[in-house]
Amino acid sequence: MVFLSPIIFVPIEAVFMTLLMLFVESNQIHLIEIAYMIMVFSGYSLLVGYIYVVLVSFTSIALEWFGWLSEEESGTVQRHTNC
Repeated sequence: MVFLSPIIFVPIEAVFMTLLMLFVESNQIHLIEIAYMIMVFSGYSLLVGYIYVVLVSFTSIALEWFGWLSEEESGTVQRHTNC
């Protein structure tokens, strides 16, 4: 689910950018420019989002590897049930 969060953010950003451009400069901007801005900012958001997810994941792995973070704190403990 963590890796889906940047993808979920893109439609929200697209709606926000469209509304912002329509309300701020409604007569000075064309729809193709709005579409291009959405594409550029969505790509940027995906890039930054995935870099953030990877850095947080690797930081958690590194802290656990060096013993500064226990398995219970990192949430990587697998629960076993007896059936």
